Amino acid sequence: MPAPLPVVEEVSAGGIVVDHASGTANVAVIARRNRGGRLEWCLPKGHLEGDETAEEAAVREIQEETGIEGEIDNRLGTIDYWFAGDDRRIHKVVHHFLLHATGGFLTVEGDPDQEAEDAAWIPLAELPERLSYPNERRLAVAAEEVLRGDHGVRLVHGTVTRDGSRRTPRPYAGRPGAEDSRTTPAGPEAPPPPTPVARPTPRDPGSPRRPATARAVGPGDPRHGAARCAGADDGTPRDRRPHRAARRRRARARHVGERRDRLGVARGDAVRRRPHRHHGGPGGR
Repeated sequence: MPAPLPVVEEVSAGGIVVDHASGTANVAVIARRNRGGRLEWCLPKGHLEGDETAEEAAVREIQEETGIEGEIDNRLGTIDYWFAGDDRRIHKVVHHFLLHATGGFLTVEGDPDQEAEDAAWIPLAELPERLSYPNERRLAVAAEEVLRGDHGVRLVHGTVTRDGSRRTPRPYAGRPGAEDSRTTPAGPEAPPPPTPVARPTPRDPGSPRRPATARAVGPGDPRHGAARCAGADDGTPRDRRPHRAARRRRARARHVGERRDRLGVARGDAVRRRPHRHHGGPGGR
Protein backbone atom coordinates (compact mmCIF):
# COMPACT_ATOMS: atom_id res chain seq x y z
CA MET A 1 0.00 0.00 0.00
CA PRO A 2 1.55 3.36 -1.02
CA ALA A 3 2.34 5.87 1.68
CA PRO A 4 -0.04 8.86 1.96
CA LEU A 5 1.11 12.06 0.28
CA PRO A 6 2.30 14.89 2.55
CA VAL A 7 -0.07 17.86 2.92
CA VAL A 8 1.17 21.40 2.24
CA GLU A 9 -0.80 24.29 3.76
CA GLU A 10 -1.34 27.53 1.80
CA VAL A 11 -3.30 30.70 2.63
CA SER A 12 -4.75 33.21 0.15
CA ALA A 13 -7.05 36.21 0.33
CA GLY A 14 -9.29 38.19 -1.99
CA GLY A 15 -12.83 39.38 -2.23
CA ILE A 16 -15.53 41.54 -3.74
CA VAL A 17 -14.72 45.20 -4.39
CA VAL A 18 -17.81 47.33 -5.07
CA ASP A 19 -17.98 50.69 -6.85
CA HIS A 20 -21.05 52.89 -6.22
CA ALA A 21 -19.93 55.86 -8.36
CA SER A 22 -22.52 55.22 -11.11
CA GLY A 23 -25.38 54.87 -8.63
CA THR A 24 -25.41 51.09 -9.12
CA ALA A 25 -23.31 48.60 -7.18
CA ASN A 26 -20.76 47.20 -9.66
CA VAL A 27 -18.15 44.54 -8.83
CA ALA A 28 -14.71 44.14 -10.42
CA VAL A 29 -14.08 40.54 -11.53
CA ILE A 30 -11.41 38.90 -13.64
CA ALA A 31 -11.29 36.20 -16.31
CA ARG A 32 -8.49 33.65 -16.07
CA ARG A 33 -7.77 30.31 -17.68
CA ASN A 34 -8.14 27.19 -15.63
CA ARG A 35 -6.10 24.01 -15.93
CA GLY A 36 -8.13 22.98 -18.97
CA GLY A 37 -7.15 26.17 -20.82
CA ARG A 38 -10.61 27.74 -20.82
CA LEU A 39 -11.65 31.12 -19.45
CA GLU A 40 -13.77 31.44 -16.34
CA TRP A 41 -14.96 34.49 -14.44
CA CYS A 42 -13.90 34.57 -10.80
CA LEU A 43 -13.10 36.87 -7.90
CA PRO A 44 -9.57 38.32 -7.59
CA LYS A 45 -7.41 36.61 -4.96
CA GLY A 46 -3.85 35.51 -4.28
CA HIS A 47 -1.29 34.24 -1.77
CA LEU A 48 -0.20 36.06 1.34
CA GLU A 49 3.32 37.45 1.09
CA GLY A 50 5.75 37.76 4.00
CA ASP A 51 4.08 38.87 7.20
CA GLU A 52 0.88 40.09 5.54
CA THR A 53 -2.45 39.63 7.21
CA ALA A 54 -5.36 38.24 5.22
CA GLU A 55 -6.92 41.73 5.04
CA GLU A 56 -3.73 43.31 3.69
CA ALA A 57 -3.26 40.55 1.13
CA ALA A 58 -6.88 40.92 -0.08
CA VAL A 59 -6.44 44.67 -0.71
CA ARG A 60 -3.13 44.13 -2.53
CA GLU A 61 -4.29 41.22 -4.69
CA ILE A 62 -7.45 43.02 -5.79
CA GLN A 63 -5.43 46.11 -6.74
CA GLU A 64 -2.88 44.02 -8.68
CA GLU A 65 -5.38 41.89 -10.60
CA THR A 66 -8.08 44.50 -11.30
CA GLY A 67 -6.33 47.88 -10.87
CA ILE A 68 -8.96 48.96 -8.32
CA GLU A 69 -7.96 50.22 -4.88
CA GLY A 70 -10.30 49.49 -2.02
CA GLU A 71 -10.89 49.38 1.71
CA ILE A 72 -12.34 46.44 3.64
CA ASP A 73 -15.84 46.80 5.10
CA ASN A 74 -16.80 43.26 6.12
CA ARG A 75 -15.63 39.69 6.18
CA LEU A 76 -17.61 37.39 3.85
CA GLY A 77 -16.29 33.89 4.49
CA THR A 78 -13.64 31.24 3.89
CA ILE A 79 -13.30 28.57 1.21
CA ASP A 80 -10.99 25.54 1.48
CA TYR A 81 -9.40 24.06 -1.64
CA TRP A 82 -7.74 20.65 -1.88
CA PHE A 83 -5.33 19.91 -4.75
CA ALA A 84 -3.69 16.59 -5.51
CA GLY A 85 -0.22 16.65 -7.07
CA ASP A 86 2.27 13.97 -8.00
CA ASP A 87 4.18 14.12 -4.73
CA ARG A 88 1.96 16.10 -2.36
CA ARG A 89 -1.50 17.37 -1.53
CA ILE A 90 -2.16 21.09 -1.14
CA HIS A 91 -4.69 22.50 1.29
CA LYS A 92 -5.37 26.13 0.41
CA VAL A 93 -7.55 28.37 2.60
CA VAL A 94 -8.90 31.50 0.88
CA HIS A 95 -10.30 34.35 2.99
CA HIS A 96 -12.85 36.62 1.25
CA PHE A 97 -13.78 40.18 2.19
CA LEU A 98 -16.21 42.88 1.06
CA LEU A 99 -14.50 46.12 0.00
CA HIS A 100 -15.60 49.50 -1.38
CA ALA A 101 -13.60 51.06 -4.19
CA THR A 102 -11.54 54.16 -3.35
CA GLY A 103 -9.64 54.73 -6.61
CA GLY A 104 -7.81 53.27 -9.58
CA PHE A 105 -9.07 52.14 -12.97
CA LEU A 106 -9.91 48.74 -14.37
CA THR A 107 -6.90 46.93 -15.86
CA VAL A 108 -5.03 43.63 -15.65
CA GLU A 109 -1.63 45.07 -16.53
CA GLY A 110 -0.57 45.16 -12.89
CA ASP A 111 -0.93 41.41 -12.33
CA PRO A 112 2.64 40.18 -11.68
CA ASP A 113 1.74 36.57 -12.51
CA GLN A 114 -0.15 37.52 -15.69
CA GLU A 115 -2.91 35.07 -14.79
CA ALA A 116 -5.78 37.53 -15.28
CA GLU A 117 -6.55 37.91 -19.00
CA ASP A 118 -9.51 40.26 -18.69
CA ALA A 119 -11.37 42.36 -16.13
CA ALA A 120 -14.87 43.79 -16.13
CA TRP A 121 -17.42 45.61 -14.03
CA ILE A 122 -20.48 43.47 -13.39
CA PRO A 123 -23.61 44.65 -11.53
CA LEU A 124 -23.81 43.04 -8.13
CA ALA A 125 -27.33 41.79 -8.85
CA GLU A 126 -26.01 39.82 -11.86
CA LEU A 127 -22.86 38.55 -10.19
CA PRO A 128 -24.26 35.18 -9.00
CA GLU A 129 -25.13 34.34 -12.62
CA ARG A 130 -21.75 35.36 -14.02
CA LEU A 131 -19.30 33.72 -11.63
CA SER A 132 -18.13 30.24 -12.58
CA TYR A 133 -18.00 28.55 -9.19
CA PRO A 134 -20.88 27.92 -6.75
CA ASN A 135 -18.98 28.96 -3.60
CA GLU A 136 -18.11 32.33 -5.12
CA ARG A 137 -21.74 32.76 -6.16
CA ARG A 138 -22.68 32.23 -2.51
CA LEU A 139 -20.20 34.96 -1.57
CA ALA A 140 -21.89 37.31 -4.06
CA VAL A 141 -25.28 36.64 -2.49
CA ALA A 142 -23.86 37.29 0.99
CA ALA A 143 -22.31 40.59 -0.18
CA GLU A 144 -25.64 41.73 -1.61
CA GLU A 145 -27.36 40.94 1.70
CA VAL A 146 -24.74 42.91 3.65
CA LEU A 147 -25.06 45.96 1.38
CA ARG A 148 -28.84 45.74 1.62
CA GLY A 149 -28.55 46.08 5.40
CA ASP A 150 -29.82 42.63 6.32
CA HIS A 151 -29.07 41.57 9.88
CA GLY A 152 -27.58 38.25 10.87
CA VAL A 153 -25.85 37.51 7.53
CA ARG A 154 -23.87 34.32 8.07
CA LEU A 155 -20.30 33.89 6.87
CA VAL A 156 -19.87 31.63 3.85
CA HIS A 157 -17.85 28.45 4.37
CA GLY A 158 -17.15 25.97 1.61
CA THR A 159 -14.81 23.15 0.65
CA VAL A 160 -13.63 22.37 -2.88
CA THR A 161 -11.63 19.30 -3.85
CA ARG A 162 -9.67 18.95 -7.07
CA ASP A 163 -8.79 15.26 -6.71
CA GLY A 164 -10.38 14.41 -10.05
CA SER A 165 -13.94 15.40 -9.13
CA ARG A 166 -15.90 17.21 -11.81
CA ARG A 167 -18.87 19.55 -12.04
CA THR A 168 -21.39 20.50 -14.70
CA PRO A 169 -19.93 23.09 -17.15
CA ARG A 170 -21.38 26.59 -17.16
CA PRO A 171 -21.54 28.71 -20.34
CA TYR A 172 -18.75 31.24 -20.71
CA ALA A 173 -20.43 34.65 -20.77
CA GLY A 174 -17.38 36.76 -21.69
CA ARG A 175 -17.46 40.49 -21.02
CA PRO A 176 -20.82 42.08 -20.19
CA GLY A 177 -22.94 42.13 -23.32
CA ALA A 178 -20.67 39.72 -25.24
CA GLU A 179 -21.58 36.26 -26.49
CA ASP A 180 -19.31 33.24 -26.61
CA SER A 181 -20.07 29.60 -27.37
CA ARG A 182 -17.28 28.25 -25.20
CA THR A 183 -17.99 26.57 -21.89
CA THR A 184 -16.00 26.38 -18.72
CA PRO A 185 -14.43 22.99 -18.12
CA ALA A 186 -15.60 20.51 -15.60
CA GLY A 187 -14.16 22.24 -12.59
CA PRO A 188 -13.25 21.66 -8.97
CA GLU A 189 -16.60 21.16 -7.32
CA ALA A 190 -17.05 18.02 -5.27
CA PRO A 191 -19.65 15.53 -6.56
CA PRO A 192 -23.00 15.45 -4.75
CA PRO A 193 -23.51 12.75 -2.13
CA PRO A 194 -25.04 9.52 -3.45
CA THR A 195 -28.78 9.17 -3.21
CA PRO A 196 -29.69 6.67 -0.47
CA VAL A 197 -31.32 3.49 -1.73
CA ALA A 198 -34.71 2.76 -0.24
CA ARG A 199 -34.69 -0.59 1.53
CA PRO A 200 -37.73 -2.51 2.78
CA THR A 201 -38.32 -2.15 6.50
CA PRO A 202 -38.24 -5.53 8.27
CA ARG A 203 -41.44 -6.48 10.06
CA ASP A 204 -41.36 -6.29 13.83
CA PRO A 205 -41.86 -9.83 15.17
CA GLY A 206 -44.23 -8.43 17.80
CA SER A 207 -46.43 -6.53 15.33
CA PRO A 208 -49.65 -8.16 14.09
CA ARG A 209 -49.62 -9.73 10.68
CA ARG A 210 -51.59 -8.23 7.86
CA PRO A 211 -54.93 -10.01 7.31
CA ALA A 212 -54.90 -12.37 4.37
CA THR A 213 -57.05 -11.45 1.38
CA ALA A 214 -60.31 -13.44 1.33
CA ARG A 215 -60.42 -16.11 -1.37
CA ALA A 216 -63.56 -16.37 -3.48
CA VAL A 217 -65.38 -19.66 -3.06
CA GLY A 218 -67.35 -21.51 -5.72
CA PRO A 219 -70.23 -23.95 -5.80
CA GLY A 220 -67.93 -26.90 -5.19
CA ASP A 221 -66.53 -25.38 -2.01
CA PRO A 222 -68.32 -26.32 1.25
CA ARG A 223 -68.16 -22.67 2.28
CA HIS A 224 -70.12 -21.59 -0.79
CA GLY A 225 -73.46 -21.40 1.02
CA ALA A 226 -72.05 -19.43 3.92
CA ALA A 227 -70.30 -17.05 1.55
CA ARG A 228 -73.48 -16.57 -0.45
CA CYS A 229 -75.42 -15.71 2.70
CA ALA A 230 -72.68 -13.44 4.03
CA GLY A 231 -72.72 -11.33 0.87
CA ALA A 232 -69.29 -9.75 0.57
CA ASP A 233 -67.25 -12.34 2.49
CA ASP A 234 -65.69 -13.50 -0.77
CA GLY A 235 -64.24 -10.05 -1.45
CA THR A 236 -66.47 -9.34 -4.47
CA PRO A 237 -66.87 -5.60 -5.22
CA ARG A 238 -70.30 -4.17 -4.58
CA ASP A 239 -70.94 -3.38 -8.25
CA ARG A 240 -70.57 -7.10 -9.10
CA ARG A 241 -73.14 -8.44 -6.58
CA PRO A 242 -76.31 -7.61 -8.63
CA HIS A 243 -74.90 -9.66 -11.50
CA ARG A 244 -74.45 -12.66 -9.22
CA ALA A 245 -78.02 -12.33 -7.99
CA ALA A 246 -79.24 -12.20 -11.57
CA ARG A 247 -77.30 -15.35 -12.42
CA ARG A 248 -78.81 -17.11 -9.44
CA ARG A 249 -82.32 -16.09 -10.55
CA ARG A 250 -81.69 -17.37 -14.07
CA ALA A 251 -80.31 -20.65 -12.74
CA ARG A 252 -83.38 -21.08 -10.49
CA ALA A 253 -85.72 -20.44 -13.46
CA ARG A 254 -83.90 -23.04 -15.55
CA HIS A 255 -84.19 -25.52 -12.71
CA VAL A 256 -87.95 -24.92 -12.40
CA GLY A 257 -88.40 -25.23 -16.17
CA GLU A 258 -86.53 -28.52 -16.25
CA ARG A 259 -88.69 -29.85 -13.41
CA ARG A 260 -91.87 -28.86 -15.26
CA ASP A 261 -90.68 -30.68 -18.37
CA ARG A 262 -89.73 -33.76 -16.33
CA LEU A 263 -93.13 -33.94 -14.62
CA GLY A 264 -95.06 -33.09 -17.81
CA VAL A 265 -96.70 -30.04 -16.27
CA ALA A 266 -97.97 -27.35 -18.62
CA ARG A 267 -96.50 -23.90 -18.38
CA GLY A 268 -99.66 -22.37 -16.97
CA ASP A 269 -100.16 -25.00 -14.26
CA ALA A 270 -98.59 -24.83 -10.84
CA VAL A 271 -96.05 -27.41 -9.86
CA ARG A 272 -97.26 -29.47 -6.95
CA ARG A 273 -94.62 -29.58 -4.33
CA ARG A 274 -94.11 -32.56 -2.10
CA PRO A 275 -94.89 -31.35 1.41
CA HIS A 276 -92.59 -32.01 4.29
CA ARG A 277 -93.58 -34.79 6.66
CA HIS A 278 -94.07 -32.45 9.61
CA HIS A 279 -96.52 -30.35 7.53
CA GLY A 280 -98.90 -33.22 7.01
CA GLY A 281 -100.55 -34.13 3.74
CA PRO A 282 -100.59 -37.11 1.47
CA GLY A 283 -96.99 -37.94 2.28
CA GLY A 284 -97.37 -37.48 6.05
CA ARG A 285 -98.29 -39.92 8.74
